[in-house]
Amino acid sequence: MRDRLIHSRFFDLAAPDAAGTSVISWAGGLQAVKLSGELPPGWCGNLAVALSHRKISIVRGFARRVVDHRWIAELHVLPSEPRAGLSEAEYLSLAWSPPAPEPPAEIALDSYYVDSSPESGQYLFLEVHGYDRVGFLASLLGRLAALALRPEQISLETWDGRALDAFHLKDAAGGPPKPETARALSQALDALRQDQPGRRHPAPV
Repeated sequence: MRDRLIHSRFFDLAAPDAAGTSVISWAGGLQAVKLSGELPPGWCGNLAVALSHRKISIVRGFARRVVDHRWIAELHVLPSEPRAGLSEAEYLSLAWSPPAPEPPAEIALDSYYVDSSPESGQYLFLEVHGYDRVGFLASLLGRLAALALRPEQISLETWDGRALDAFHLKDAAGGPPKPETARALSQALDALRQDQPGRRHPAPV
């Protein structure tokens, strides 16, 4: 999984200064949404929450901050209704529009891995495996934001009903997260483990 964060399988690393989008639609409603250029802090969380409200699943993707607020990203999304896909302008607008505060959706993890070793450099590396549902990514990003953790790179996969997501994280100031933040993250993720006593499998939506 970590190798997917080192290089993009989807696109060239050059990103224009101005934010832009392109959308390719395939049979069955699947869309490839490419975003590049300047995007606001928290843009991925903004977009993930908005898509979950519209019952649009993010089935795979990759995003990387190139420099400053410039990003490259490609997300493959699947609406619950084949004709419910959005336009380029709508995807970009949602990325720039913070949603109203709300509790994160209930999700369940099979496992997770947190690494703050020297191998991760200036990042806190996080990998999670869990039961996929609409809003899975939005819920994760909301929990990271609550700990003042911001993704610098994101890799998303869905396979056989399971989400396999990985993140390179920094703190809100752009520096390496402190050890106590890594411990707090592990504690928060422990509470989402399916094998915790009394924990129920979240219902699909």
